[in-house]
Formats: sequence, C-alpha cells, structure tokens
Amino acid sequence: MSDSPIIEQVISKEERLIKNMQKRRMAWISLASLIVIGGKVLFFPNDPSTISAAGAIISALIMGFVAVIGAYMGFSTLGSIKGK
Repeated sequence: MSDSPIIEQVISKEERLIKNMQKRRMAWISLASLIVIGGKVLFFPNDPSTISAAGAIISALIMGFVAVIGAYMGFSTLGSIKGK
C-alpha cells in the first residue's frame, strides 16, 4: 500500500496533461472560429442591413474568442514562468 501516493501523483499528472490539452484545443478552436468569422465577413459580404443587424452578435463572439485565446496564452506563460 505504500505505492498509493505515487499512483495518486501519476494520476494527477495525467489529469493535468489532459486538462492542458483540452485548454489548448479550446484556444485553437477559438482561433479557427475567428478566422472563419473574419473570412465570412470580409470575403462574403451580405446585404449591409444584415451585417449591421448581426454586428453586435459578431463583435460579442469575437471578443469572447479573443478572451479565450488571451487567457490561454497568459496562463500558459504564467505557468512556464512559475515552472522555472
């Protein structure tokens, strides 16, 4: 039974790796969504009234995606600084 603390440490390390991968995927999906939304607005413009009506929604989406990407970059930088 003396191996249980070691096993718990290994499990927690694996869980941290999984959590970090999920954060990284979330940031990449947000970045891809920003590119898709930007491409849609720039290269496939619709009726100006449609764009003005959806402008608030699009800007809220963009701010949310940028916040996710910024948080990931900030926390990963903070983690690498504390890890040294």
